[in-house]
Amino acid sequence: MPGTLHAVGLSQPARSCLLLIKEAKLNVPLENVDLMSGAHKKEPFLSINPAGQVPAYVDGDFKLAEGGAILQYLAESNNLTQWYPTDPHAKTKVNQWLHWNHTNTRKSSKSIFAPTKFLLSPALFGRGEVDTTEYCASLVVLDGVLAKSKFVASTEHPTIADLFILPELDQVGPDFFEGLFDYSPYPNVERYMADLKAALPLSYAQNVADAVAIKNMFQAAGAAKAAAEEKK
Repeated sequence: MPGTLHAVGLSQPARSCLLLIKEAKLNVPLENVDLMSGAHKKEPFLSINPAGQVPAYVDGDFKLAEGGAILQYLAESNNLTQWYPTDPHAKTKVNQWLHWNHTNTRKSSKSIFAPTKFLLSPALFGRGEVDTTEYCASLVVLDGVLAKSKFVASTEHPTIADLFILPELDQVGPDFFEGLFDYSPYPNVERYMADLKAALPLSYAQNVADAVAIKNMFQAAGAAKAAAEEKK
């Protein structure tokens, strides 16, 4: 039996894992976790990941959390050397960008995505003013690197590092929210996103469609909740 990915298709790290699973044609089913009901913060999910965050991966007694670690495991255990090279220098560059994403694009994109048009429960995602300063600083770094390389780890083929970064970029782009964030000041990032979409013919379009459908459902639920609270 294959392992199972426990997640929701709107989570950016989960989307990264799903992109790899589809492109590599891995037999890894998705077990949806109901974030709206808080299923990720209670049992049985906490027995899989005590941090209460998606995605998580389960294969028998083996349990693994953190999207970057799951990407590494799936690539190594399935010998996906195009996605995760075995050469020490190339592999370490991929690792560098996996770590970079956590403290840069992923961390800073939340200041745009969560408070803007994403009308969810404050207990889940919070609300506040939109501040793009840190996100733009991350994009300046990324744009400079991509001026010299097609993909972030200087490879000819996308790697799991690219898959990890892409959902953090497109979630605030026109595929999700028209006009929310303007990437035109970062032409190399724009080109990078287009190149990655073209390089993911088996997975990208459906990955985005599934995420947008979940976003719309959550938005509708959030709007209904807000309207009900106003009537009280």
